[in-house]
Amino acid sequence: MSGLPLGQAIQPAILGAVWNDTVFGGIWKLRVIFWIGATISAAIALKWRRAVWIAALFAALFCASLAWVGHAQTGWAIALHLSADVLHLLAAAVWPTGLLPLAAILFKLRYFDADEKCLGIEMLVRRFSIASLASVSILVVTGYINGLLLVGSWANLLH
Repeated sequence: MSGLPLGQAIQPAILGAVWNDTVFGGIWKLRVIFWIGATISAAIALKWRRAVWIAALFAALFCASLAWVGHAQTGWAIALHLSADVLHLLAAAVWPTGLLPLAAILFKLRYFDADEKCLGIEMLVRRFSIASLASVSILVVTGYINGLLLVGSWANLLH
């Protein structure tokens, strides 16, 4: 933005201009609020279980807000591109975020007897597989839309 090399560009005046005088900075201010909200509500959720939904909402807003500082703000179909980018970001967050709880629960299930273990694993893997399939399907569709909107045509996408 300043045209200076990185070492010279990271100065308080330039960083302050980006933070205070650009749409990019304004969106990052919102993202900080969403991040703080997610962090605080996740901490509250340790005592009050219903706060996990508030934490999830803040986390989704934090993740989805990244679309407003990316390439989705350019081109002829801004609304479509922004929508596809938001869905893409959220779907990309759901599947990998579910891997850690899945592993933790499977690790815990090793202490159960065989009948309880089989039932628990079957139900857990089925639910996770559905979420994974939905996430990957959304990623494919929205990735195609985003790619097409960025490069202009199927031929350009291939070449």
